[in-house]
Amino acid sequence: MPITIKKKPIDVVAKAADVPTEGPPQASATAPLATDALSNDETAVNDNGKHGGPLDSETGEPLRPSFEGDGERALPGVVDREPPDSERRSRDDLELTEDFVARAFIDRFGEKLRYDHDIARWFGWTGACWMKDETKATFDLARSSCRDFRGGHRAMSSKRAIEGVEIMASRDRRVAMKTSDWDSDPWILGTPGGYVSLKTGEVSEADPSMNVSQLTSVSPAEKGTPTPHFSKFLDEVTQSDPALQRFLRQYLGYCLTGDTQEQVLLFIFGPGGNGKSVLQNVANDIMGDYAKTAAMETFSATRQQRHLTEIAMLRGARLERSPINLYHIRRP
Repeated sequence: MPITIKKKPIDVVAKAADVPTEGPPQASATAPLATDALSNDETAVNDNGKHGGPLDSETGEPLRPSFEGDGERALPGVVDREPPDSERRSRDDLELTEDFVARAFIDRFGEKLRYDHDIARWFGWTGACWMKDETKATFDLARSSCRDFRGGHRAMSSKRAIEGVEIMASRDRRVAMKTSDWDSDPWILGTPGGYVSLKTGEVSEADPSMNVSQLTSVSPAEKGTPTPHFSKFLDEVTQSDPALQRFLRQYLGYCLTGDTQEQVLLFIFGPGGNGKSVLQNVANDIMGDYAKTAAMETFSATRQQRHLTEIAMLRGARLERSPINLYHIRRP
């Protein structure tokens, strides 16, 4: 059943240093169009309301890399839990200390692990990006490493010893990170299908050395892929205004980057049923980890300082959405 939208135009107010508010929008070399990013027809607004990208054959839901492995593989990239031949030595010859096991642990798994000292959390490589360890999987992996080394002995079997191995491993220079090290290139966009250079449009294979920790929900479509549903949607909600359509595409394309030189604060308002929420939901769904939602009060001047946690939660956001009810605003 096709989408039915009342033909009421979206009113857009742009407040920015370099974005004009009158006349047709100007093309910008630093603000790529969103045409290609929204070019997959399945990623646009469709009949069942879902976005595109690779789908699970059983559930029909979009596939996303997972930090959890199958069976006993608790971390991505862990082939098995058996120690390599170089570590298969007589237990009597081993130096069963936290330092020894921690060094061996990083020798074995360090390429797939990182530790962020600013937030005190482990990250694991999924094959597409670095994902935060939310289930203490790294502790379990350290415990298994201790079992491998101690054999039938009781040494290195206590919780304190295993935590000591994990702590000492986190200090290893091969895995130590800071929060500022993640996603440091504002022109690289992580997607399930590879990393997109927003300057050239080229897609490269996922590379752990680029420290990408966020992904969009969908992979990029081939350039020139038709988008009949999304194009029809834009035509209806803008009342066939090509200048407004170009501005919206250019704005959404700019939001794909981490560049902030334009300093744009966009207000979308109007009566109900004119496509405001649909447009924002489509953009949020496509951008995945790069899109965040926060209360409007986070950006409002108040007598009391906002809690720092509210600001910290927006770290890494390239598109931030703040719903607001204009009817609750006191008018002069």
